[in-house]
Amino acid sequence: MPEQAARAARRLADGAYRGPGDALFGKRTQRAFNKGFASEFIDFRMGARARRLAGGGYFGHVGLLLLGGRHSSGSAGRCNLFVERPTNLWKRFESSPPQQERTAEMRPEEIVNLDAYPIMDPDSPAWSDLVGRLRRELDERQYVSLPDFILPAARERAVADALAALPRAHHNSSRRNCYLHRQGDPSLPDDHPRNIMLEASTRMLAYDQFPDDCPVKLLYHWEPVRRMVAGIVGRDRLFDNEDPCQPVNLLCYETGDRSAWHFDSVNAFTMTLMLQASESGGDFEMAPNTRTDDDENHDYVRRVLLGECPEDVVSVAREAGALCIFRGCNSLHRVSPVAGPSTRVMGVFVYEDEPGIVGDPEVNATVYGREVAPG
Repeated sequence: MPEQAARAARRLADGAYRGPGDALFGKRTQRAFNKGFASEFIDFRMGARARRLAGGGYFGHVGLLLLGGRHSSGSAGRCNLFVERPTNLWKRFESSPPQQERTAEMRPEEIVNLDAYPIMDPDSPAWSDLVGRLRRELDERQYVSLPDFILPAARERAVADALAALPRAHHNSSRRNCYLHRQGDPSLPDDHPRNIMLEASTRMLAYDQFPDDCPVKLLYHWEPVRRMVAGIVGRDRLFDNEDPCQPVNLLCYETGDRSAWHFDSVNAFTMTLMLQASESGGDFEMAPNTRTDDDENHDYVRRVLLGECPEDVVSVAREAGALCIFRGCNSLHRVSPVAGPSTRVMGVFVYEDEPGIVGDPEVNATVYGREVAPG
């Protein structure tokens, strides 16, 4: 490791750097360093001269990748540094081995468990038997689970991509109603579903926040998978969502995080892939057929939200590697609070019935933290 980088890291820990035109930002970092018991996400500003002192751009490339952070270029650009164990910052620069280069892109055939799920040939009896069985299960229960759909190496790589990008995730710890809106309707009664606000805490990585060669993206865009899903949900053809945020996401939960009761926007079905489960909690619960396309069924939705009909709620088993397809548009669902040291990581996929579909800006603001353009 460059001696200059290690020296610069020590100076950063000591609060020695100043950003151009900024106050002494070292005090911010020092507070995080002094905690010592938990991970911290530290923002600091660093001009071109300071970056050169850090070893010719080392902070902006290998160092930040090694520490799990990111850097946007510019002579006085923002550097975001994620320090896993604050007291060991300079030790990482001095003793950590060089970061491994990313391996070659996986082929879709290396991602899907084709021995268990023969999805390559839609004209084969095996394809027809598989898709027919899964479609019947979905129609009967409003959900269907495909265990071990993704191979272990692909799952591990997807988890690694999620954890590397996690510092960039939108931590949504807000109150919202089951329609994913943060504002209720004052013209309606207080106990109307649109005015029942629930606590949700998730860490969402949008489509544009993790690598294009991440296995979940390759799986999402692969025609055999899209064709299989179309057959299961009873569609002649499906299309990729074209929103910058929504096509496929990595949804992460740490201790205390949970998804409140909600419907999945206007999509007729939702597809998720469990990549890493938590040690405790994180149960996926659903109230099938809470509403229909023709009836919002507000009274029954209210009763589910208030916990008045627990007998109607089912818990769907979700082990790592399992693909799940469910009708989230008309079935309220949630994830119970997560506990334990492992981050719960799940891929979420959105297909459309027609091309050119983008998402609701209000939903993007709630779920991904994106700005909503003034009306």
